[in-house]
Amino acid sequence: MFDQTTTLDAYLNSEKGTPKNEFLAGELRPLPEVEDSYFAIRMNLAFLLNEHFSKSHCKVYVAEAKLYVEATHSCFYPDLLVSCETEGESGLYKTRAHLLVEVVNESSSGYKRGRKLFCYRQAEVAEILLINAESPGVEYWRRKAQHWTLQDFAETDELRVAGVNFHCAVAEIYQDVFE
Repeated sequence: MFDQTTTLDAYLNSEKGTPKNEFLAGELRPLPEVEDSYFAIRMNLAFLLNEHFSKSHCKVYVAEAKLYVEATHSCFYPDLLVSCETEGESGLYKTRAHLLVEVVNESSSGYKRGRKLFCYRQAEVAEILLINAESPGVEYWRRKAQHWTLQDFAETDELRVAGVNFHCAVAEIYQDVFE
């Protein structure tokens, strides 16, 4: 399944200017190619989040920020990452996030809903959104103390992400995606 193993430092240095891989406890996993709907969904939500955080110290990162999960010794590229940390973060990766977003399709579902979600839930992360790339629907994972809750949203629902005080119609995430 995986082609090679390496150290975290070698991985971080090798990622500069090359195709991206995720790092799972020494194993490299290449990021898959994605479809147009994936990009449209990611950009719609990035626009909405960026507008929401425009006058705050929080930053929205679109597929470029790595999240290092110490508990699983893994490093990932979330589709979107919102961080409100102002200090104490590495220039190469983040260790905390207020919100992570993954756009999920049939080919990525097993990995993103399985191993990746498991690792995210071990990280210093408050909330996670899994956005369906094939039909409108959002899974909202929220940490409450040491437990996680899950709430599903349909296209006609209003999505409310409590920890970052963000809300939008689910339909806005899918604007112009399936036309």
